[in-house]
Amino acid sequence: MVHDGMELRHDGAAFRLAFSELTGVPMVVYGQQEIVKDLIGARLESQGEIHFGVTDVRICQVGVDGSLVQCTLGGTPVEISCEFLAGCDGHHGVSRAAIPAQRRSAHQWAYPFAWLGVLAQAPPLSPELIYAVTDRGFALQSMRSPDVSRLYLQVPPDEPIHLRSDEEIWHELDLRLTGGTGKLPTGTITERVLVGLRAHVEEHMQYRTLFLLGDAAHIVPPSAAKGLNMAVADARLLAEGLDHWYRSGRRDLLDGYQSRSLRRAWHGQEFSEFMTSLLHVSPGESAAEGRMRR
Repeated sequence: MVHDGMELRHDGAAFRLAFSELTGVPMVVYGQQEIVKDLIGARLESQGEIHFGVTDVRICQVGVDGSLVQCTLGGTPVEISCEFLAGCDGHHGVSRAAIPAQRRSAHQWAYPFAWLGVLAQAPPLSPELIYAVTDRGFALQSMRSPDVSRLYLQVPPDEPIHLRSDEEIWHELDLRLTGGTGKLPTGTITERVLVGLRAHVEEHMQYRTLFLLGDAAHIVPPSAAKGLNMAVADARLLAEGLDHWYRSGRRDLLDGYQSRSLRRAWHGQEFSEFMTSLLHVSPGESAAEGRMRR
């Protein structure tokens, strides 16, 4: 979905950021499920192989000339040797753990609040994103389709996911998004999720022929919506390096992958930290601190 802007709401006032006018290009909301579907389609169209339901994945060797992976596919043990290995398996995957402990250095921190997210059969309040900053906490609404909305509430990080009834969720969303006017469209809540806000950065994003990408290398809080963008940027940098290697036999772009990706990762963290601190009410925040944030 293409959005020409987004809206920030605070103290009953709305401020629209017109992305198309300010930057010359619109903002595109590209859902992760749609990206996965399109990537699978592109891979199959190019006659490539994709294996689902793979278990017991182990990176057995990461050498200077290649890597070795073992797994179980359809009940059959399989061994795969490769020249390069892209670790795109997330924060809890095997790739990050395959880098020797003495070579790893990471930074991580958590925020003292979470998001209660709901998917609802309800038309959106606006076709564009709305970020609402209130003394009660942050709220967000986004359009998934003309009849489906995704909405988030700032909540304590230890709040049970089913503590609030559907009616209580809608009431709180209406208070934060419309000031309690009752204008927020409501409907059946079909999904709930509790999202912890945290950050993580691996200082070593490559080891010999293994490269970490996306959540395997860095995690950002969702406040600035940078996670997927950063993952795609990693993939593009690695693709450029591999293309350069196979065309010229030179490793300079591959060897520079870590420094370039890490620099981008910290820029993303900086902006995400700024947005997270700006939008949320921290526990124990004083009136003066809240005023400064506003």
